[in-house]
Amino acid sequence: GNYTTIEQMHIDENTLKPAPKIFKEDCRIDWSRCGEDIVNLVRGLSPYPCAWTPIYKCGEEVGSAKLFTVHFEEDARQGNIGESVTDGRTKLGVRCRDGVVYIDEVQLAGKKRMAIKDLLLGWRDAQDVNFQ
Repeated sequence: GNYTTIEQMHIDENTLKPAPKIFKEDCRIDWSRCGEDIVNLVRGLSPYPCAWTPIYKCGEEVGSAKLFTVHFEEDARQGNIGESVTDGRTKLGVRCRDGVVYIDEVQLAGKKRMAIKDLLLGWRDAQDVNFQ
């Protein structure tokens, strides 16, 4: 479109530094944080390097998942942080400090990226897992 460029004034180029390197642990989701912080982390790291979380079943780590898009809903009901919330067909969420973060797009380890509805068609024990 039509726009005019404006030179940024009063910036000392000698004080500018490159952004710090992002390591894998920096991308791990801490479910004890508030929902908006988690949504912003996922949005900021998507599509690369991507926010991730380990998946636990019966106390043992069974894999990991990369989260590409999520949304947050406040929920006053009590539950354990990291507990999965699902209807088994269309929604999968994870409890955080102040509500539930619902996953929209995910990639399980060794699988392709897919919408959560497609994942739940083949993942029957989604209600039995926890995210930590």
